[in-house]
Amino acid sequence: MALAEIDIGIEDKLLELVERIAKMQHRSKSEVIRDSISRYAKSFLTMEELKKIAIEKYSNGDMNFDELARIIGYEEALTFHVSSKTIKGSIELADKLFN
Repeated sequence: MALAEIDIGIEDKLLELVERIAKMQHRSKSEVIRDSISRYAKSFLTMEELKKIAIEKYSNGDMNFDELARIIGYEEALTFHVSSKTIKGSIELADKLFN
Protein backbone atom coordinates (compact mmCIF):
# COMPACT_ATOMS: atom_id res chain seq x y z
CA MET A 1 0.00 0.00 0.00
CA ALA A 2 1.44 3.34 -1.05
CA LEU A 3 1.37 6.02 1.60
CA ALA A 4 0.97 9.72 0.91
CA GLU A 5 2.46 12.25 3.28
CA ILE A 6 0.42 15.12 4.65
CA ASP A 7 1.18 17.96 7.02
CA ILE A 8 -1.36 18.61 9.74
CA GLY A 9 -1.58 20.97 12.66
CA ILE A 10 -2.45 19.33 15.95
CA GLU A 11 -3.01 20.76 19.42
CA ASP A 12 -0.27 20.07 21.94
CA LYS A 13 -2.57 18.12 24.27
CA LEU A 14 -3.78 15.91 21.43
CA LEU A 15 -0.21 15.28 20.30
CA GLU A 16 0.73 14.30 23.84
CA LEU A 17 -2.17 11.86 23.86
CA VAL A 18 -1.09 10.38 20.51
CA GLU A 19 2.47 10.03 21.79
CA ARG A 20 1.27 8.33 24.97
CA ILE A 21 -0.90 5.89 23.03
CA ALA A 22 1.91 5.17 20.58
CA LYS A 23 4.30 4.43 23.44
CA MET A 24 1.77 2.19 25.22
CA GLN A 25 1.05 0.24 22.03
CA HIS A 26 4.66 0.18 20.80
CA ARG A 27 3.59 1.86 17.57
CA SER A 28 4.59 5.00 15.74
CA LYS A 29 2.57 8.20 16.03
CA SER A 30 1.79 7.87 12.32
CA GLU A 31 0.31 4.41 12.87
CA VAL A 32 -1.85 5.66 15.72
CA ILE A 33 -3.10 8.60 13.67
CA ARG A 34 -3.74 6.44 10.56
CA ASP A 35 -5.66 3.95 12.68
CA SER A 36 -7.69 6.73 14.29
CA ILE A 37 -8.61 8.25 10.93
CA SER A 38 -9.54 4.83 9.57
CA ARG A 39 -11.75 4.05 12.57
CA TYR A 40 -13.42 7.46 12.34
CA ALA A 41 -14.12 7.05 8.63
CA LYS A 42 -15.58 3.56 9.12
CA SER A 43 -17.70 4.78 12.03
CA PHE A 44 -18.93 7.73 9.97
CA LEU A 45 -19.87 5.51 7.04
CA THR A 46 -21.59 3.05 9.36
CA MET A 47 -23.61 5.90 10.89
CA GLU A 48 -24.61 7.15 7.44
CA GLU A 49 -25.75 3.63 6.53
CA LEU A 50 -27.78 3.42 9.75
CA LYS A 51 -29.38 6.78 8.99
CA LYS A 52 -30.32 5.56 5.51
CA ILE A 53 -31.90 2.40 6.94
CA ALA A 54 -33.79 4.40 9.59
CA ILE A 55 -35.18 6.81 6.99
CA GLU A 56 -36.26 3.87 4.85
CA LYS A 57 -38.01 2.21 7.81
CA TYR A 58 -39.72 5.49 8.72
CA SER A 59 -40.84 5.94 5.12
CA ASN A 60 -42.33 2.44 5.12
CA GLY A 61 -44.15 3.05 8.41
CA ASP A 62 -41.96 0.60 10.31
CA MET A 63 -40.58 3.30 12.63
CA ASN A 64 -42.19 6.27 14.34
CA PHE A 65 -40.89 9.84 14.34
CA ASP A 66 -39.40 9.66 17.84
CA GLU A 67 -37.38 6.58 16.93
CA LEU A 68 -36.17 8.26 13.75
CA ALA A 69 -35.19 11.39 15.68
CA ARG A 70 -33.18 9.35 18.19
CA ILE A 71 -31.18 7.78 15.37
CA ILE A 72 -30.61 10.67 12.97
CA GLY A 73 -31.18 13.67 15.23
CA TYR A 74 -34.29 15.76 15.72
CA GLU A 75 -33.52 18.49 13.16
CA GLU A 76 -32.68 16.03 10.40
CA ALA A 77 -35.73 13.90 11.24
CA LEU A 78 -38.00 16.95 11.18
CA THR A 79 -36.57 18.08 7.85
CA PHE A 80 -37.15 14.63 6.38
CA HIS A 81 -40.66 14.41 7.86
CA VAL A 82 -41.75 17.78 6.49
CA SER A 83 -40.14 17.11 3.10
CA SER A 84 -41.76 13.70 2.75
CA LYS A 85 -45.19 15.08 3.74
CA THR A 86 -44.81 17.90 1.21
CA ILE A 87 -43.81 15.51 -1.57
CA LYS A 88 -46.62 13.10 -0.72
CA GLY A 89 -49.14 15.95 -0.71
CA SER A 90 -47.84 17.24 -4.04
CA ILE A 91 -48.14 13.81 -5.63
CA GLU A 92 -51.68 13.39 -4.32
CA LEU A 93 -52.67 16.83 -5.63
CA ALA A 94 -51.12 16.11 -9.03
CA ASP A 95 -53.02 12.81 -9.20
CA LYS A 96 -56.30 14.61 -8.47
CA LEU A 97 -55.63 17.34 -11.00
CA PHE A 98 -54.39 15.19 -13.85
CA ASN A 99 -56.27 11.92 -13.43
